[in-house]
Amino acid sequence: ENHSLFIKTDDSLWAMGGNGHGQLGDGTKTDRVIPVKITDGILNVVTGGFGNQGHSLFIRTDGSLWAMGYNGYGQLGDGTTTDRSNPIQIGSNSIMVATGGRHSISVFGAP
Repeated sequence: ENHSLFIKTDDSLWAMGGNGHGQLGDGTKTDRVIPVKITDGILNVVTGGFGNQGHSLFIRTDGSLWAMGYNGYGQLGDGTTTDRSNPIQIGSNSIMVATGGRHSISVFGAP
């Protein structure tokens, strides 16, 4: 929570704000007051959190689904409860994604 992610017109993903669980995806747990570039080729991005337990997911233009941040309830979908400060791919052919306080959902298209 307390973080923002945004996509620039060149499809690059940028993040700023609280990063206590690595939800910015910059490989650290350092809060950022100035936006930091995370990656390129982004189609969609969402953030979620409950209290200070933030997590983020994004879909790349190739349909791959990526997650980062707090994972105490397994909401990143990687089969663990380990927080991730670097984006980890958790799916492919994703066309929509949404998050809640302690969960994430995605709609997948045909392979």
